[in-house]
Amino acid sequence: MPDEMDKRRAMEAAAARNYRAALAAEKKVRDLKKHLMDLTIAVGSFLILLDREMRTPSDAQRGRRIGILSNELEMYNDRARYFGLGIDYRKDLKGAEIKPAPSTKNIRGGKQ
Repeated sequence: MPDEMDKRRAMEAAAARNYRAALAAEKKVRDLKKHLMDLTIAVGSFLILLDREMRTPSDAQRGRRIGILSNELEMYNDRARYFGLGIDYRKDLKGAEIKPAPSTKNIRGGKQ
């Protein structure tokens, strides 16, 4: 009889661990989606503001405003990388974890 109780307790404990692990995995997916959504909203907003800014006459103030927009977008990117991907933005390795986009120099296949 004690063996059956021990087996039952062990099975209940394993089920509880599996349930907690499933809840943790679901939370992680929700968190990743949240950070990805925040980043895509920031990129979309940045592109709209950048397009609007590029229509204004070129001067020092325009360059300053574009720099402010760029810094804010970089902040959102750092947040997504840190909280969503676990990459520490405080280290000076911003380009090390993500490969750069391929060059479009020979996009037509011929030499330019």
